[in-house]
Amino acid sequence: MILSLKEGEVVKVKEEKEDFYRVIQLKKRKELDFINCEKEIEEYLKEEKEKESMQEWLKELTTNSEIRIIKNQKEL
Repeated sequence: MILSLKEGEVVKVKEEKEDFYRVIQLKKRKELDFINCEKEIEEYLKEEKEKESMQEWLKELTTNSEIRIIKNQKEL
């Protein structure tokens, strides 16, 4: 759908997991050369993998953590 847009065309896309719409307008079509974009693609994928790993690590920490509320030092 989005890849077939013509310049100036507007489309409304509903996000499946969320209950909201995105309105997208193609202002200008620009063909990209893969070789010139390869570094940007690699960086993007690396950042996404890092975000995913961080979220998994935080989830694991939260799940495996023991939290105690200490009101005074005698409880230590």
